[in-house]
Amino acid sequence: MKCYISNFRSDKEIYNDIKLLIPDATMRRRMSNVLKRSVATAVECMNGIDNIALLDAIITSSSLGLLADSEKFLKNVVDNEEVLINPTPFIQSTFNTVGAQIALLKHNNCYNVTFVNRYHPFEDALLDALFLIDDEKKNHFLIGHFDEVAPTLQTISKRFDLGDKNMVDDGSYFFHCTAQKSVDSIALLNMKLLSSRDYNDINSNMSEQEKLMCFGASTASPLVVENAYQNYNSFFPASATAFYDAVKKVVNEKIEMVLINKYPDNSVFVISVTNV
Repeated sequence: MKCYISNFRSDKEIYNDIKLLIPDATMRRRMSNVLKRSVATAVECMNGIDNIALLDAIITSSSLGLLADSEKFLKNVVDNEEVLINPTPFIQSTFNTVGAQIALLKHNNCYNVTFVNRYHPFEDALLDALFLIDDEKKNHFLIGHFDEVAPTLQTISKRFDLGDKNMVDDGSYFFHCTAQKSVDSIALLNMKLLSSRDYNDINSNMSEQEKLMCFGASTASPLVVENAYQNYNSFFPASATAFYDAVKKVVNEKIEMVLINKYPDNSVFVISVTNV
């Protein structure tokens, strides 16, 4: 399964003023930091609010969701002894808030889903987009991942002595993908989901070239990286960060990369990214 990447952006590389990206001052004021960053990143990735109307699907992912707003809501419940309280933190604490806010910018009623799990929500979002291309012939997709660091999460991380290697981190990453190649296409994405047993069989019984063909590589000597997400000083958004950096490397250096991400639930995601 494959699609084409037209643009990509992280919250660390937003170049436009957030007032231009989210012009509604009331909406901006009500947004939490991670929600504001994520929506701004998505708009920048789409080169402006107007292009959000073109989307056939908005697919987001998160490991923890909007954790700070969830904590704020629960604290308000306790502090106010369960009487009537401000509902905004609760409304903005649900996992699908980011995707919903992006769609509301242009009242786009397209397919809108958020994937949430401990290990590989971002890979699940990529797979869902590829399934939609095969099954429903949709063309324009916005795929993103977001996570935030809340004070309580930092405290818990220190208590369990996670250390710097697996230190939790935050960030938001968005990718505009299309089913068909266009003048804006900058990379080709190919992806496969394997079980650990299938992956081990391929490694044991095939030559290097046969393995690369099974992994979806289109060149004879791609850069193959296993578990790239483990090299980052983060935990929850690491696979999205690794994919973002891989796309940037492919586009800048005109190469092909194959990312092989293995997870404790015995799933193996093989993602190849090729310059076009």
